[in-house]
Amino acid sequence: YFPYCFRGDTEIMTKDGIKCLVDLVEKDIVVLNKNHGWEHATVKRFGVQRLYKLSLERHGNIKEIYVTGNHKWFVKQKKGTKEFTTLELERGMKIPFNTAKT
Repeated sequence: YFPYCFRGDTEIMTKDGIKCLVDLVEKDIVVLNKNHGWEHATVKRFGVQRLYKLSLERHGNIKEIYVTGNHKWFVKQKKGTKEFTTLELERGMKIPFNTAKT
């Protein structure tokens, strides 16, 4: 079993603002979920796994992140969203951004 994982320097949106994952290990945090709401989570640890560079673009801004091949993404489809792993993603797929309010 390999958990879904990002590189430690990846920044995420928490209810307390943008934080770096490596700074959140073993802390109870509140993060955005796939339903655009908030939920409690804990960053457990970082291990050694192969990471893939993923380029995300929004409004002409490109952000590169490093993530494991089995991380799950919710991709916008004609009828809702469908789940894909990093390795199943294809150029041009739309990953909805989160619009939750703090």
